[in-house]
Amino acid sequence: MAFQSTREPRGIYVVPIFGGEARLLATGGVSPRYSPDGQWIAYGKANGSWIMPASGGESRQLRPELESRSPIWAGNESLIFIGESATTPIDWWLTPRDGAWVKPLGVFPLLAGQPARDFPDSWQSFRTPDFYDNGSVVFRVRTRDGANLWRIRFSPDWKPSPPERITTNTGHVREPSASSNGRMAAAVVSRDIDVYELPLDADTATVHGEARRLTPQQTSEQFASVTADGALVSFTSWRKSDHGDQYVLDRRSGVERQLTFTDEKEAHGRISPDGSFLIFGRWGPNGKVTFMRMTLASGDTRVLCKDCEGVDLTPDGASYLFNESPPKRLLIRDFAGGPATEPVHDDGLLITQASVAAGSRWIAFVALQREHPEAQPKIFAARFRRDGRVPRREWVEISAGLTPLWSPNGQWIYFDESHGSFRCLSARRFDPSAGRPIGERIAVAHIHGNRQLIHGLPWKDRGLARDRIVFSSVEMLSNIWLLR
Repeated sequence: MAFQSTREPRGIYVVPIFGGEARLLATGGVSPRYSPDGQWIAYGKANGSWIMPASGGESRQLRPELESRSPIWAGNESLIFIGESATTPIDWWLTPRDGAWVKPLGVFPLLAGQPARDFPDSWQSFRTPDFYDNGSVVFRVRTRDGANLWRIRFSPDWKPSPPERITTNTGHVREPSASSNGRMAAAVVSRDIDVYELPLDADTATVHGEARRLTPQQTSEQFASVTADGALVSFTSWRKSDHGDQYVLDRRSGVERQLTFTDEKEAHGRISPDGSFLIFGRWGPNGKVTFMRMTLASGDTRVLCKDCEGVDLTPDGASYLFNESPPKRLLIRDFAGGPATEPVHDDGLLITQASVAAGSRWIAFVALQREHPEAQPKIFAARFRRDGRVPRREWVEISAGLTPLWSPNGQWIYFDESHGSFRCLSARRFDPSAGRPIGERIAVAHIHGNRQLIHGLPWKDRGLARDRIVFSSVEMLSNIWLLR
């Protein structure tokens, strides 16, 4: 049996079905799929789709010119995966096992002509093939209300027929698998993502109570941020739109206010420390992200930066940090204008999720290995110099983790700590004068078990005020269903 594991080193392992020692097969691999004859394994990695002998040996990337994922077997000699490139639109692709050629199957153009209620544009990334069975492919389609299974039948020359719906369910149908006699198993998951707050003294990392839900709706609310005084909480909600809209909650009155009403995908909002404006990402038809700045009092909105990501604010609200794309350097620019500058730099690392301490003495950030994106992300701190391009040798390692946030006094760094398949909120004390962490990291909140997990995302979904931290958490219930 092949399986993916978050043990170290992370990757794909194989183990005898009747017991024995697990053996690492592919570092960084996910979603392994045996060929029907059991001789090969196809799998995904952060940099594409791969194939290797099931007994072990050299791996080979499938069509490296495409950004691909989710490979499945179409018999013993062919594979189907989802892929795209800078010059070719997203689609399903067919390739022989040796990768000698590749052919688009025209699935995405076919689905684009179907009713938008069944195939909304905002969830295109979920239209990935799940398994091949006797000339057809079963795949999952997500809408705002859930996810269901569909089937596309292919002719002998691989022309697709119109999609046929297999399941009608109000939950999320996931990970379908078929047997040779026509039975299918799938997980049916109900989930609710909400914004929570945890009361604490941010300057001492002292928790003062239990986490409390701020958004009771039975829809997805996430990408939380908060003003410095904790009075206003911003978030993205999908309650009225497949694309997501921006909201702000006044905690004192309990009144919510919807800020945006567009048909474009929006997310990643960050409210300013004083609550006067909001920045958020808006996706264009080409998949490029433009960050906007909205004045809350008037609703006036203007473009902040184009083709950028990972945007966040400095504590004084006068500047913003962002990653350009490409080559994804970390930059900072004043709202008043002027050139963007690079505070830290390393050619071999992707630096993102930056947070500047009050007083602008230190900057904390996440560093990812460009050549090994599956490696564990680490948090560092460095002296903050706007145009310093501070090199790796001057950084101070804080911990493995994601989403660093500084306490108001600059003496604690809060972050997500990964424990394999779930995360916890942690913190580590920092001495800004000596420029080093003090003691070991401490657990701020364990929010896992009892069907609840902190929602893990590769960008910031946290906000820290002087008396609370806000975050989103997903509550899930899953069961296995059989279908013939």
